[in-house]
Amino acid sequence: MALGNEAKASDLLIFLVDEVRFGLPALEVVELTMACAVTPLPQGAQIELDNLPALRPALEGIVNYHGELAGVISLSSRFGQKSRPLRASEHFIFARSGKDLVALRADRVLEIASAPVEDLELIDNLSNLKSNQKNVTGAAKLSDGLVLIFDLQTFLTTSESEALAHILSLARSQPEGAT
Repeated sequence: MALGNEAKASDLLIFLVDEVRFGLPALEVVELTMACAVTPLPQGAQIELDNLPALRPALEGIVNYHGELAGVISLSSRFGQKSRPLRASEHFIFARSGKDLVALRADRVLEIASAPVEDLELIDNLSNLKSNQKNVTGAAKLSDGLVLIFDLQTFLTTSESEALAHILSLARSQPEGAT
């Protein structure tokens, strides 16, 4: 399901990760798909990840999205939870974090909800958040409860973005099946 042109600025894609509801601005979403097979990281990727402790457990592999490679990132692992095998019932949220195309693993996508500006509460004091929750920038009051707003633009640090770009470059240069 592609969202792009139909989404409004106030729309949030609501999804679950470990039974916690998150919202991502729908305008940032490229497409939603059911989870699919993930290609393991290419040879040499571990060297790139050795100095990136937050990305290492979360970057699970690569998928091909209409000819463009995307890093598959487990939001559960990124938020400090234990990694688990990919389930067929999960969704991939294809979105751009800066210039990087990523496939975010979500347990389930629930809906697209409108969140008027007056119903948004920004988190002023980010120091209260754990280091693995820094990508949560606010909360939206929806009719069925609160949703934590996820900031995709700060999702990857500069170092993580550079490492992901290099890993995807490695994947493109390796012959098919040589991971």
